Amino acid sequence: MTLLAIATEDLEKSQSRKHLCIIPARLFSTRLPGKAQKLLKGVSLLERVATRCRESQLFYKIVVATDDLTVEKECSRLGVDFIRTAPSLGSGLERAAQALNSLAAEALATSDLIQNDWKTVTVVPVSLPTINTYLLESLINAIHTEVSMSTLVAPIVDLKELLDSSITKAVLDSSGRLLYVSKSPIPYALEGYPDEGSDSTPLGYRLIPVFSARPEVVIRLAGLPPSREETLEDIDILRAIFYSQEIRVLVSPANATFDVIEVLSSYDLERLESILK
Repeated sequence: MTLLAIATEDLEKSQSRKHLCIIPARLFSTRLPGKAQKLLKGVSLLERVATRCRESQLFYKIVVATDDLTVEKECSRLGVDFIRTAPSLGSGLERAAQALNSLAAEALATSDLIQNDWKTVTVVPVSLPTINTYLLESLINAIHTEVSMSTLVAPIVDLKELLDSSITKAVLDSSGRLLYVSKSPIPYALEGYPDEGSDSTPLGYRLIPVFSARPEVVIRLAGLPPSREETLEDIDILRAIFYSQEIRVLVSPANATFDVIEVLSSYDLERLESILK
């Protein structure tokens, strides 16, 4: 096969994927202000997430959705595309939808058919600097004819983690669909919890705030008013649950604990720093 044929085949494969990655990034954060630019071993969380997504080779395009000029400058330094989103948007879901609409408008203006015909969009927050290719690919592959949205959970085996109100817990049904999420410990144990669980019998599940979906699902949900539950809990996937969007849940493997560490606070950042030493 000639080099031209190989290059053409690679381009066709890349275009056939039509997978988009959006990284919502804002500097304002209640628990960790300036999160996107916090350094982990000298590298910003934004750069780490963008690098992980880029190295996965899963996406035709990676774009940062931000409302901050400082983040835009960081994207320019990294050579990562960005889209300015409105500061008034309240969630990563809404920022992703606005980025999709901006890309669609750009595609119409430039006749770029790829950017107006995404098969999936995967939304990856800057709080997941160690997310791996296998997990991202699994989320994308879960999207098919009968499934239009997928997300990820990890088993909770430590009682302290289950009771931690900064961690979002999830409940699944027997078919692996998401039933509910909350900062409270769910399910509630009437007679008390054991001190610890195991990967096969966890105390519960922790929601990993990354998801893949069909673009039209993201835009539809972002156009709906937030539910009371979403407003109270400040968890945007509750909007999807409230409006009866079926969400397929993938359980992170036991050996992927490092890959789903979520940076929510300075303590999490310090803990991850010590692990990377």
